[in-house]
Amino acid sequence: MALDAINLVCNVCHMKAVLAFHDKQVLLDGAIVEMEIWHVATPVLGSAHKLKYRLHYGLGGQRHYVFTTVERLIADFLADVRDLRDER
Repeated sequence: MALDAINLVCNVCHMKAVLAFHDKQVLLDGAIVEMEIWHVATPVLGSAHKLKYRLHYGLGGQRHYVFTTVERLIADFLADVRDLRDER
C-alpha cells in the first residue's frame, strides 16, 4: 500500500502540464498579485477537473477554496485582493 502511494505521488510530480494563463503584477506598495492556471493530463489528486492553479497575493496564511470554473476562480481571487487592500 505505501509503495502504491509513493508511485502515485511520483506520477503526479512528473505529470505533463501546459500553462494556460499567467499574470504577475507588482503593486506600488510592493505587494505581489500572481495567478497561474495549468491544463494537466489527468485531474490532480482530489479534483474532478483537469486544471491546476496557483494564486498568490503576498500575504501569509492559507485559504481554502472550492473550484467551480476558471472565470469564478479569477473573479473570486481578485475580489479577495481588493477586499484585503480595502479597494472596494
